[in-house]
Amino acid sequence: MLTSRQAETSYGTRRCHRRRAATAGGFVDTNMVVLVLGELAFLAFVLWLAAPFARERARRRIELQIGVLERFGSAPEFVAFLETEPGRRFQDALSGRGLVPLGRILAAVQAGVLLVAVGLGLGIAWGVVRDPDLLVAALVTGALGLGFLAAAGVSHRLCRNWGLLPGRAGI
Repeated sequence: MLTSRQAETSYGTRRCHRRRAATAGGFVDTNMVVLVLGELAFLAFVLWLAAPFARERARRRIELQIGVLERFGSAPEFVAFLETEPGRRFQDALSGRGLVPLGRILAAVQAGVLLVAVGLGLGIAWGVVRDPDLLVAALVTGALGLGFLAAAGVSHRLCRNWGLLPGRAGI
């Protein structure tokens, strides 16, 4: 039987950060478990916050479409409106065709910023724990984030040049 002093010197200072896993028979780094559970909890919290906004947006869109359809007395009247220039703009606004490239670019920017932030967080955690797995995760996550940001920049430039986005084409 080892004394606590002998155990400290034989196992090192990391002994207090590891616990024996009951099922696997190996060691599980409790810092990593807390980090992963924290990230999952944060993701669940963000999704919980975003869900009501998506439902409200869908509800408002349906109310708008019902209101527009009720405003016209008959189907031929509505078709005649849709054939005019304001009707075409109204159709484009409802379909969201003009905003699809912009929405995708914005989603890529958001994903890039989020991944870079997670990569920085993992890098800070690596600085505290000095676990090489955290460094690898930080570098991969940060590189993915930078890739998303670069892809968003290229997409924005191409969409602008092709006239798919509002603003000057051929910049």
